Amino acid sequence: DLWRGTATQMRGPIPVGLVGHDENLFQYQQDLEKARELLADAGYPGGGFTLKIMHAPVIPEWRPMALVIQEGLAEIGIKLEIESYAWATLRDKLNTGDFDMSHGYWTPDYADADMFTWFWFYSQNWGLAGNRSWYKNVVMDKLVTQSRIEVDPDKRLAVFQGIQWIAVGDAVYLYLLQTDYQIVMRDWVKGYVYNPMLLNMPNFPGMYIEK
Repeated sequence: DLWRGTATQMRGPIPVGLVGHDENLFQYQQDLEKARELLADAGYPGGGFTLKIMHAPVIPEWRPMALVIQEGLAEIGIKLEIESYAWATLRDKLNTGDFDMSHGYWTPDYADADMFTWFWFYSQNWGLAGNRSWYKNVVMDKLVTQSRIEVDPDKRLAVFQGIQWIAVGDAVYLYLLQTDYQIVMRDWVKGYVYNPMLLNMPNFPGMYIEK
C-alpha cells in the first residue's frame, strides 16, 4: 500500500531482471510464533529491549515503512525508535557503523549480479563501500571472490545461487522490495531509451519532440 502498487517483495539480493536472480529462494514472511521462539532461544523471552532505525526524509516512503516495522516488532515485545537524519548524516553513520537498523536502497551501475553481491557482502567493503551490515563470513568472501573470476556462465550462476542462499539464511539484510520505475512523458516526446543503470540520467542527446 505504501508504494501504491509500484513495488514487489524481493526474495534476495539479486533483483528480477538480472542474470542470477533466483525465484526459488526462501522468502521471509511474518511468523510471530517463530519470532517469539527465536527470541527465547537467544535469551530474550518476550523481547524487552529497544532498537533504533534511521531514515532520511529524502525518501518519503521510508518513515511510513519504519512505522510498519515498528508495529510488527511491538507485537513480539521489541520497542523500535525511529530516527530521522539529513542524508549526509545518515551516510556518515552508515560508514562508521553507528546505527542499529537503517533504510537503504541500491541501483546498479552495471548490469551484472556482481553489483549486488561483491559490494554488499565482501568483508573488506564495510561501510559506504557497500557492506552496510558490517557482515563478515569467510565462506561468503570466497564465493564473491570466485564470482568475479569465474568465466564459465553456468558455473558462475551456481556461485551466485550459493551466495544468495547464504545471504538469505544469514539474514544479512531485509530485502523489502523492488520498485517499478515510473516514467511519465507526453506522447510527442520521442527517442527515450530506458536504462536501469542510469535511472535519473535520460539519454537527452537521442530524444526529440515530434508535434
